[in-house]
Amino acid sequence: MLERNMLIKFTQKLLKVSYPFRISTYNNPEISLVRRQFSDAKDLTQQQSYQSSSPEKYEYKSQEVPRIPECKTKLLKIAILGNPNVGKSTLVNQLVKRTVFACSKKVHTTRSLARAILNEGDTQIVILDSPGLVTATESQKFQLEGNFKTDAERCIQEADIIGVLHDVSARATRDRLGPKVLRILHLYPSKHYILILNKIDLVRNKRNLLKLTDALSNKSVRGQRKEEFFKKQEEKSGGLTETVILKRIENQAGFSGFKEIFMISALDGDGVDDLRNYLLSQAKPRPWIFSSDTFTDKAPKMLIEESVRSHLLDCLPNEMPYKIDVELEYLETTPEETLVAVVLVKCDTPRIERLVKGKEGGRIKEIAMKARQSLANTFLTVARIKLIVTSKNRTEDQKERETLSV
Repeated sequence: MLERNMLIKFTQKLLKVSYPFRISTYNNPEISLVRRQFSDAKDLTQQQSYQSSSPEKYEYKSQEVPRIPECKTKLLKIAILGNPNVGKSTLVNQLVKRTVFACSKKVHTTRSLARAILNEGDTQIVILDSPGLVTATESQKFQLEGNFKTDAERCIQEADIIGVLHDVSARATRDRLGPKVLRILHLYPSKHYILILNKIDLVRNKRNLLKLTDALSNKSVRGQRKEEFFKKQEEKSGGLTETVILKRIENQAGFSGFKEIFMISALDGDGVDDLRNYLLSQAKPRPWIFSSDTFTDKAPKMLIEESVRSHLLDCLPNEMPYKIDVELEYLETTPEETLVAVVLVKCDTPRIERLVKGKEGGRIKEIAMKARQSLANTFLTVARIKLIVTSKNRTEDQKERETLSV
């Protein structure tokens, strides 16, 4: 009798222990024996009865799976694609209603992939601005970075909609998209493309716009005449190759896969509202990528340097500005929220340095004034900027003498 009571107490003590994991008793004879002994003695221990031994008292009730709340925000990513100097950055600035990216009259102002963000109500539009499409010869001529060849394809892979921006004021190329653009379009034929005709304010005869629209879209809108031959050829070959694409676009001027066509003037803003409203209507319920107070993913350092570089491109002749390096030396925001920046303009030779400064420093002062105005529109605050022009080949003694004499 004494042994039986000790066994019961041991069993009660054992079963009060809560384990952080499930114990299997099927292959453990010791624990199985203890549970059998406890079952025999449950009439003596009613206050500590083992509830799981009474399956009729334990009911499993089906629980409703909680509904996932619907996303209350919308998101759309659009990439702006086109040849150099067709107005991509100008259009992006108009869409987001502020000067985000630097613009100039010369080609290759945009040097890397960047994103501008437009937030309206519950909708966020992320606009991807990439450098203009270039060939290997152009890349070498203008000393362009290697990303010029890859950023366009990165944009297309990331974006939901691709806007092909075309300059209708260039008489030599306005009636065809060009092989560089067509190559990209045929690499990704299933994407959502829209055609954006820019600089329509420079076309005197507006009837020519209809002819250009037919030529650039192969008289097709919303892909109604998209040729099935290309899809069959792609299936047979197991994928597109450069040879197939070059043969396909050899005698083509337009593309049949555009969903919509817009006519705008990015500089004046004419037609931009219609394009913006279309993009807002195409946004899908998804979480936002950026916070509501973010207008670009570029760092302030990059924005300041590119702003100065763009005005150097406008104010200096020929290819000289492409050989000048711009580097932010100092950046501060005062308690009054004034932006203060010091930027170094590094020239290859003292001769180029003198040309950049201009007579009595007049040219560099003009560049600094324009950069200050652009940065004020970018950061929506007062901006103060100082440009220091120097030569890369100048010796340390010359730099020290100049610093002491200033």
